[in-house]
Amino acid sequence: MDKIQSDTKPLFKEDKKEAIIYLDLRESEIYDPESKSKKLNPECYERLENVYSLLKNKKRVKVEIAFSVDTSEEEKEEIINLIKNHYSVVFHRYKFEIRKTYISSLLLLLVGMALLIANSLLSYFEVSYIFNEVVDICAWVFVWESCDLFAFTQMNNRATQLRALRLFDALPKK
Repeated sequence: MDKIQSDTKPLFKEDKKEAIIYLDLRESEIYDPESKSKKLNPECYERLENVYSLLKNKKRVKVEIAFSVDTSEEEKEEIINLIKNHYSVVFHRYKFEIRKTYISSLLLLLVGMALLIANSLLSYFEVSYIFNEVVDICAWVFVWESCDLFAFTQMNNRATQLRALRLFDALPKK
């Protein structure tokens, strides 16, 4: 049992100042078999993201990558660049998603406000109570959906974007 424990490197090390994620690529399939060495195996990203989710200190993160002995310096740089490119694409995709969600949220809020104004006008002109209530309910549904998009959907998108940024910055520099 001691042999197994001494040969096994931990997934991460963490203290109050920083966290270090260890990515061991020595015995795993580095490249996606279908990409002919142009794309990394998605398991590499999954491992990084799964270990990142276990960290308590997510502000200062470093990634240390263990390569096999026969990996050239050029290939090491290429692998690091592929990982960085992946997280750069994820960051920018979520940046677009966040912007799209802001616009959708604003449009829904405007529709909800317009319906609330219409509801006030219907009350003023003493239109049918049932019709007035239907417009009121629709208005609040639009306002609620706007708030839901703005608060909760944005929170998930921002968390994913922040994770991509921190993992991008955590990779070794050239």
